[in-house]
Formats: sequence, structure tokens, C-alpha cells
Amino acid sequence: MTLEGTSLTILEPEQTIILRGKSDFYKVQDDAFIRAVATGDQSIILAPYEEAMHTLEVTLAANESARSGLPVTITKRG
Repeated sequence: MTLEGTSLTILEPEQTIILRGKSDFYKVQDDAFIRAVATGDQSIILAPYEEAMHTLEVTLAANESARSGLPVTITKRG
């Protein structure tokens, strides 16, 4: 799966699906985040901040693992 600007491409063994939007997915997400922070309205964000932080932690660990070729341990919280 790749997300580039206004296109989402899903690669499956038997087919490739390309979905095209009318607006830039990243800009829409960024605008929603900025609006949520500026107004304090967390309901604008589809996932709780804690979940978003965990997703970021996992993403950064995956990037580090890919760079180093070694496993990266994530400490479980709570």
C-alpha cells in the first residue's frame, strides 16, 4: 500500500487497486491536527492522542530496525 498526494495504491497478489481523492490526504490530516490543537477539540482527531503516539513509536522503531537490520524493542506502558 502506498499513499502519494491524492492517490492510494493497494497492491494485492491478483490485482492493483488505485483510489484517487480530490484533495491531498496528508494536507487534510495536517489541517485536522492543527485545528484540533488550536481549538483543543480532540473529537476532530479520529484516534486518541495516546494511540497516535504509540503508532508513532512503532513506526519509528520499524524505521530504525529497517535501517540497522536489528530488532528494536518497544517498552510496554501502563
